[in-house]
Amino acid sequence: MKRIFKIVAVNIMVLLALLSVIEGTFRIFNIKRAPISKTIFGSKFAPYTMFINQPNWKDNPYQVFDTYQMKVGQGKKTTNNWGFPTKENFDFAGLPIEKKVNEKLVLLTGGSAAAGAGATADDQLITAAMERILNSSQDTYHYKVINFSNGGWIASQEFIGLALWGRSYNPDWVITMDGRNDIAIAYDLYEGPGFPKHYHQMESYVRGYMEEGQGISFYRGWLENLILKYSLAYRTLTRKTYIGKTQQLIKIGDLAVVANPNLEDLKGKQIDRMVQFYANSLENITGLFQDAKYILSIQPLSSDYANIFQVSEKVLDDAAALLHKSDCKDRVFYLHSARMVFYNNSIKAIQTIIEKYKGKRYIDYYNIGEIFPPAGNDRLRFFFDEVHMHDAGQELVGVFYAYKILASDFPGKKANFEFELKNRLESLIAKNAQK
Repeated sequence: MKRIFKIVAVNIMVLLALLSVIEGTFRIFNIKRAPISKTIFGSKFAPYTMFINQPNWKDNPYQVFDTYQMKVGQGKKTTNNWGFPTKENFDFAGLPIEKKVNEKLVLLTGGSAAAGAGATADDQLITAAMERILNSSQDTYHYKVINFSNGGWIASQEFIGLALWGRSYNPDWVITMDGRNDIAIAYDLYEGPGFPKHYHQMESYVRGYMEEGQGISFYRGWLENLILKYSLAYRTLTRKTYIGKTQQLIKIGDLAVVANPNLEDLKGKQIDRMVQFYANSLENITGLFQDAKYILSIQPLSSDYANIFQVSEKVLDDAAALLHKSDCKDRVFYLHSARMVFYNNSIKAIQTIIEKYKGKRYIDYYNIGEIFPPAGNDRLRFFFDEVHMHDAGQELVGVFYAYKILASDFPGKKANFEFELKNRLESLIAKNAQK
C-alpha cells in the first residue's frame, strides 16, 4: 500500500514540476496567445439595438486619457436601466408620458460624444448645459432635455432607440449629433456598410455555436475543439460537433476585430453605400414624430476643420476616384480620403433630405465643428481625443443647440437669441484659450 502511495505521490510531483516548467517558460519568455476578438468592452448585449452602454450606474467613477495633454482625466457618470446617460428609466412597452403644462421635451441622440464621454459629471453634459440655458433665457416654457445617446451607436441604432423608447415622450425637438461612428465602424473597423459595431463578432459566435450543428456545448477550449475536428470516436461519445473558423480577424494596434467576411463590402467603392445608409437612417429619424422639429448635425472632430470640410470639388472627386479603384486593404493610407468623401457627401445627402421635406417637416442642419476654433491648440483644448470633448466642449455644443432652439421657438426674438449665441460662443472660446 505504501509502495502504491509512493508511486502516486512521485507521479503527482513530476506532473507538478512539468506544469511549473511550462508556466515558467511562458512567463520568462512572455509568450502570448495570438490575437483574439475581444468582448463588447464597456457595453452590454441588448435586444434590437444589439448593445447598450453599461446600465444602472450611479455616479460611477471613470477615467479618460487626454491624448493631447498626455494625462488622465477623472469623471463620474450616471446611466439609466438601458445605458443612457440620464436618471430617468425607459420602458419600450411604456405608455405615453403626459407632458406638464407648457412643457417642451428635447431628445438628443448620438454616440459616445453626445453621451458625454469626457464630462467630469452629469451636470457637465451637453444636455445639462442645454437645459440650463433654455430655462434661464425665457419663462414661457419649461424645457426638459433627455439624453438618448449610447456610445458606439450609429445612426440606424439611434433610429431604433428613438422608436423604442422615444415614442413615449412625443418630443418637441429631436437632435442628432453623429457621423463619426457611421464612417469609423463601417470603414475603420471593417464592418462594412449597414452593419453596427460588433455585428460580425456576434454573428461568428452565433453561427459557430448555433447554426453549424446541434449539441454544441457552451464551454469549450481550443484543444477539445481540435480533437473534435479529427476524432470520430470523440464526437460520437461526447455528442459534440466541431466549430469551424468563422472569424476573419484584423489586428488594429493591440486589439483584434472581427471583420466582415464579405471582402466586397470592404472595398473603397462601398463609401457611397456608407453615405446612403447614414442618410437613410437620418431620414427615418425625421419621420418618427410628426409634430417634432429636428436638428441633424455632424459631430465635431478635433481635426483641423478645413482639411476635411473646406476642400474643393476636384479634391473630393479625386479622393472618391482613388477609393473606387482600391480594395482598401491598407486602411490607414486611404483613411483621410474616406473621411473627406463620407462627410462631404453626407452633408449633400442631408441637404437633399431637407429639400425633400421642405414645408412638411421642420429640419435644420449644422456642422458642429464650425463653432470651434478652426485649428491648432485653441481647437484641441476642447477635446481629449479625436471625437470626445472636455467639459468646455460639452458646454460649447450645449450652448449652440439651446440658442438654436430658442431662436426657432421664439421667432420674434430670433435676432436677439442669435446675437446672444454669438457672444456666448466667443466668450467660451476666449475663456478656454486662457487655460
